Amino acid sequence: MTCDDIRDSIELWAAGEASPSVEAAAHLRVCASCQASFAIAMEIEQELAAADTVPIPSHFTDRVVRAARREQSIDPTFGDVIFHAATTGAFVIAGIAVWVSLAGSGIDFSSLPLAAISLAASAAGLAWLWSGHQTMT
Repeated sequence: MTCDDIRDSIELWAAGEASPSVEAAAHLRVCASCQASFAIAMEIEQELAAADTVPIPSHFTDRVVRAARREQSIDPTFGDVIFHAATTGAFVIAGIAVWVSLAGSGIDFSSLPLAAISLAASAAGLAWLWSGHQTMT
């Protein structure tokens, strides 16, 4: 048995939620590092037991569980729709901004319609987003 095997269980033993196996107890008797960790865990448990606690209001757990379920029931695709709409709008605005800045530089773009360029930029942006690059989480 190694120290890594012991470390995962020390807090449980100190809290009285589990008991060490025969091998773990033997390791704990001879390993100074694990003994120190166990002593610290026991000290923490004693401090927690002696600490004043705040009573939990009635139905607290029920309210927390209901709130968590409500949070989970929100359709995650709604966020995706908002993200796609905002990104498409950003592409259109960026296209118009580029068009305006280039047109102001003296280059003649009269043969290229603004709507077609903006639409092409938007379509390219949407195609990129909806091809699997849409997740931000």
